[in-house]
Amino acid sequence: EGPFHPEQEKQALEDAIKVAAGRHDLSVIKVFDPRERTIPDIGLVNVKDSETGEAAWINTSSSKVREAYAKAAQDADMKATKLMRQYQIDSVDISTGSDYVKGLMAFFDRR
Repeated sequence: EGPFHPEQEKQALEDAIKVAAGRHDLSVIKVFDPRERTIPDIGLVNVKDSETGEAAWINTSSSKVREAYAKAAQDADMKATKLMRQYQIDSVDISTGSDYVKGLMAFFDRR
């Protein structure tokens, strides 16, 4: 087991998606909590990367920190959406705060 390599992991995931999409009709249902897309203003917080073990203090009172976090979350969503489009995979985002039945019914009606 070597160190975590995000780019290698990303490429391995994309390769797996490419193979699966070529062989199967895939649908992706992304379940998310809206609170994951923003970070609250709660002062200094010690965070730890669960994959690398690296820890750091962040100041959530900083509007720049909160904006950077929200942008990173938005960028991750956009990259996932782009990947699904690239391999012609239908996807739907379902919020934990919404009626998932309506969202799923609308998704499968479109298919």
